Amino acid sequence: MHIILPSLKWNKVIDGFDFDFGPCKEYYERSQLPPDTIFPRLGQIWEAIRDCEVGFRASIAWPEFRFIKHRCGDGSEVTMPDGGLVFAPSKAHPAYPWGRAQFPKGERVQVVEGPHYCGSDQKALRACLQPLRYEELHEQIVPKEFRNAPGYSGYRLYVSTARPRWRLNKETAYLNQDFRLVGDVT
Repeated sequence: MHIILPSLKWNKVIDGFDFDFGPCKEYYERSQLPPDTIFPRLGQIWEAIRDCEVGFRASIAWPEFRFIKHRCGDGSEVTMPDGGLVFAPSKAHPAYPWGRAQFPKGERVQVVEGPHYCGSDQKALRACLQPLRYEELHEQIVPKEFRNAPGYSGYRLYVSTARPRWRLNKETAYLNQDFRLVGDVT
């Protein structure tokens, strides 16, 4: 027995490439979180309830290139970096200024720079945090090669809001499991 289905018709308005999967993915991820999840809000204070591993990102202003225009033999112009050199990361300029760091039990952080929101319900899947003892923890969190890089201006911590049901192994800290809310905003 063969089932013959009607031919598929492409409707570029509905089936076009402009569909944004980001919100769908985030709504699905949110549906996988525990029902009692507390979502981070700007200004909240959280305290680590155990030693945990958090993600960090170093803010580094990379050198800027000057560009020049070269005229080709056919009269067209090509824009290239001055001298034709391309910036190559080195020890002085880390290619990926982020990583993971140990965060001690009892330390407090504040939700800063607005958590990463998707949609209009303002339920963040991730939070951007700053330790209240920012300077004291600086050397412990950010490696020396990042701190010594030209253009380095500080760091932020990043954690996911809660562990989804489908995540079997614990990779890093989660705000709702490794921290407790100690100061809410009104």
